Amino acid sequence: MMARPTECTPERIDRICEALALGVSWAAAAAFAGVNEATVHRWRQAGERGRQPYRELCERATQARDAAEVRMAGIVIRAAEEGNPGAAMWWLERRRRETWGRTQEVQIQTSVDDGVKRLLDRLVTSGGGDHGGQ
Repeated sequence: MMARPTECTPERIDRICEALALGVSWAAAAAFAGVNEATVHRWRQAGERGRQPYRELCERATQARDAAEVRMAGIVIRAAEEGNPGAAMWWLERRRRETWGRTQEVQIQTSVDDGVKRLLDRLVTSGGGDHGGQ
């Protein structure tokens, strides 16, 4: 019995990569090519294992996504150079997150009912519930 021919045709690869080059998600690229996202995910896994034509999909998709990133970075940098400080800050927040990224301080308050409080008290008085790794 012969295996079914793959739906990962050169035309579908072209459509997926065309969409990825615009900067869209894998889900949107799959839909644009008329393929289920889960199917494209399986193709990508097969491509990472070196199987053709899936390997070609992975290689071309990487190039397309890199091209989209370079193009978008150029747009943001031009906007920043033209006096848009928001564009500059956007770039810094994403590319140098550790220094420029936004941080949020979150406070969480909760209440503990009496049953949980008694259990916590027992754990504290019994040494934290450590039973020798069991």
